[in-house]
Amino acid sequence: GTGGGGGTLGNTYGDSNAPVEPGSAGGNYGGSTRAGGLVWLVARDTVAVNGDIRARGNQSYSTPWLDVGGGGSGGGVYIQCRTLTGSSTGRILADGGMSRYDTSWSGGSGGGGRIAVWRVSDSFQGTLSASNGPAYDAPRTGATGTIVRLFTGPAITNEPAENVGVTTADLVATLTSTGMAPTEVWCYWGTVDQGENRS
Repeated sequence: GTGGGGGTLGNTYGDSNAPVEPGSAGGNYGGSTRAGGLVWLVARDTVAVNGDIRARGNQSYSTPWLDVGGGGSGGGVYIQCRTLTGSSTGRILADGGMSRYDTSWSGGSGGGGRIAVWRVSDSFQGTLSASNGPAYDAPRTGATGTIVRLFTGPAITNEPAENVGVTTADLVATLTSTGMAPTEVWCYWGTVDQGENRS
């Protein structure tokens, strides 16, 4: 955010699909405003969110010298799991902090953070938010954050068969993702593609 009615807004950074960095503090003549941290969850099975996961920036504050600082930016929330669940009471938050106003100055608000969820199945009914904080002066409003919900499932890359003979052939493939599930690969054969036999 912009502090004390001057300065510049910080640039957006980090990977929207894999946020692994915390937020940035807001500038202030007498110190700084805390930013949101980083929450990185990796689960082999289910992540259930019925309460709050928070990486929010703090609002700016006034020093004894009446210098108004910028709000802290939102942090990062990175979740990797097989299943994401949660009721309507669940919240995943990476919002930026609001700015405050003094008689002649207003600080800039904190920009929103980044939220990324990689999962195979999803029944989450709650809220995801990475909004910028409100500012009293529109040009000093931080940028909006990002929210992505990506599916990660089994993926295999097939290669041409090798050592092809009359009755045998070597099949080659690369398993690039198991979708966070135990690895299980089957080979089908028959007189037509996708034959009924397998091994």
